[in-house]
Amino acid sequence: MLTGRVPRMIDGREIAPGQSTSDMYLDENGQVDRDLAINGPLAAGIPGAAAAWVHLAERYGRLELDTLLRPAIRLAEQGFAVDLKYQQLLNWRAHVMLQWPYTSDIFMPGGELPELGDRIVQADLAETLKRLAKQGHDGFYRGETAQKLVAGSRAAGGIWTLEDFAGYQAVERHPVTIEHRGYRLLTAPPPSSGGVAIAQILNLIEPFDLAALGRSERVHVLAEAMRRAYRDRALYLGDPAFAEVPMEMLLSDHYAAGLRSTIRMDRALPSEYLRGSRHPGRLAHHHHGRSRDPGLFRRQWPGLLGVAAALSPSIPARRDFGRAQGTERTRDRRA
Repeated sequence: MLTGRVPRMIDGREIAPGQSTSDMYLDENGQVDRDLAINGPLAAGIPGAAAAWVHLAERYGRLELDTLLRPAIRLAEQGFAVDLKYQQLLNWRAHVMLQWPYTSDIFMPGGELPELGDRIVQADLAETLKRLAKQGHDGFYRGETAQKLVAGSRAAGGIWTLEDFAGYQAVERHPVTIEHRGYRLLTAPPPSSGGVAIAQILNLIEPFDLAALGRSERVHVLAEAMRRAYRDRALYLGDPAFAEVPMEMLLSDHYAAGLRSTIRMDRALPSEYLRGSRHPGRLAHHHHGRSRDPGLFRRQWPGLLGVAAALSPSIPARRDFGRAQGTERTRDRRA
């Protein structure tokens, strides 16, 4: 978003519940239970999108929130037709959704994938959006909606509280600005990791004439740049309210040049040489629950990150909430 000539980013990311602990995703043997970290009530942070919509409409919008939400309300009430892509994505998560009867009743009636052309109607979502449209911030974070969400979470074994909802506010931040080959790119700053990672990757590949490279060479350069950016993502990035994030270093041309000097065109650098400190930054303080991310200092994953990690979905890195090594964690907020 541009306010005059000053770009701003509205941070409506979820935050960790106040009752979160650093070992909540560890099993009885002290090992990370990945299922707890990515599925079910303990994996969910306090939603932030609704607060961001309200903030955006009230401070910068030309239309009332009620007007802006009408198409979404209509779609929830009348439903949308299932297409092939949606069916494929639903099938990918079907085994999880079937564990929750209310969810499967909506998206997989009778426990079966919907047929192409079937309509998915979300009546409760429509009512939730109506309360948000009518009451604004309090229509989601206080009152009926908050009470229902908290009750549902806790009934399923979650730890959401009404205080978590009442305390949520969207935050305005300065975006990460990237100058690359004549283009100016604005993207999300921490606690988001994607903006810094993109900036680092673009800085690393800046001198390479990718168009002149063969396909395998081009893939090699991009993969090596991604590996280094994702190594730094794991080591240094986190919620600036809870960790010192060395932004100046990470976005520096000199730092990029140093990393680039380790890229060889004839081979991939072994991942063990990308290892970094297990404790790269000082925690500002240990505080349960108010960081803007459901991960527990998720960026602290030690550096053994290969090409597969760089090119795969980010859930494992985002959900590294506890470690068997006993590393102290704070709540951190997840691209």
